[in-house]
Amino acid sequence: MSINEAISFLDSLGQFRIKLSLDRIIKLTNIFGNPQNFFKSIHVGGTNGKGSVCNFLSKILQYSGYKVGLYTSPHLMDIRERVKINDNLIGEKEFLSLLNIIKERFSNFKEDTPTYFEVLTCLAFLYFKNSGIDFGVIEVGLGGRFDATNVIIPEISIITSISHDHTEYLGKKIEEIAFEKGGIIKKGVPVCFGGKSPTAWKVIKKIANEKGCEAFWLYDKKISFKRIISGGKKGFQIKTLKDDYEVFPSVNGLFQGENIAISIMASEILRERGFNIRKDAILKGIENASIEGRMEILDGKPKIILDGAHNLDAIKKLLISLEEIGIPSFVLLYASMKDKDIENISKILFPKAEKIVLTKVEEIRGEEPENIVKRASLKRDFIIERNFGKALEKAISLSSTSFPLLVTGSLYLVGAFKRSYKRC
Repeated sequence: MSINEAISFLDSLGQFRIKLSLDRIIKLTNIFGNPQNFFKSIHVGGTNGKGSVCNFLSKILQYSGYKVGLYTSPHLMDIRERVKINDNLIGEKEFLSLLNIIKERFSNFKEDTPTYFEVLTCLAFLYFKNSGIDFGVIEVGLGGRFDATNVIIPEISIITSISHDHTEYLGKKIEEIAFEKGGIIKKGVPVCFGGKSPTAWKVIKKIANEKGCEAFWLYDKKISFKRIISGGKKGFQIKTLKDDYEVFPSVNGLFQGENIAISIMASEILRERGFNIRKDAILKGIENASIEGRMEILDGKPKIILDGAHNLDAIKKLLISLEEIGIPSFVLLYASMKDKDIENISKILFPKAEKIVLTKVEEIRGEEPENIVKRASLKRDFIIERNFGKALEKAISLSSTSFPLLVTGSLYLVGAFKRSYKRC
């Protein structure tokens, strides 16, 4: 099996064959002796910020001397980006070997075969077990309660934020979404919540009480964080009950303050649980973490900003961060999945754009550019180019020093950009 054949096989399984049950992943991991039980883990869910928090914590643990597996999704360019150990992608040979081993056991399932995400989750667990990692930092795929990653028993559960996204699966009310996200809370395992919503916190606290575990809320006034500038560098000052931190991350975005604060909170809780996580490791981990596709700035002519924001809350945070760095307007290259809140996103994003180029990057789930126009209900001149390569060329040609290029709306769009940009 080649890597292209492997991708075709995984695509054939279906990425969004939703089943409100953990039966398939439990059966699959049971077949392989539950590899997820052979290493310590951290479970990170939430609507926005979970990828950033996973990367911060992975780096913090590495600087603390641990061998760390990192499982995230989706990937931008290479499927192997989802499975890393100490920042190194799983090797192609190991990836194909493990995928073949899993595929051979599909006869156990008859008709109800595992999905794309379930197979990759099991593959990551097997790789981490075989490699003898100390810690696995595991990002939830969708929701929490019935997510394939929810077979782990972590040292700590983290819910970064809760806002409206995937409402067809998770519910339309914040309480419903919080209940689904809170499904990763395990008996006796502490949980951290980084979102602002008191409504969501009430639901999470209730679940935690029922499961007999401590719950910590970033916005309960016991932790504070604010933007600081020193020596021309932008950073954050975070004060906890235990310590004070001044961090100057390499990643951009005012919104990262919240993600950094919850990563510090989680690190301190892990230290209290007996793990060797030093303050200097926390600072080094945060300052050296790199996160592709989240407020990623490519300096040049024109300047290009890449951000995978795909829901209203993430777009709001992106616009605030752009204002902070002196970019009030831009040329926009935009694409979205069909299930996103284009109606409300367009109301705050599109008026900020000098020019708007609409395209499509995901054949099945991607929204047609013409439908984006209809759903936006704005009287604007849109440039529609369904072919992504041509759309990118057009967007770059319209950009300038005064109006840099913003590529946002979907991580699939950011991935398409990264694959195509060097060829333009």
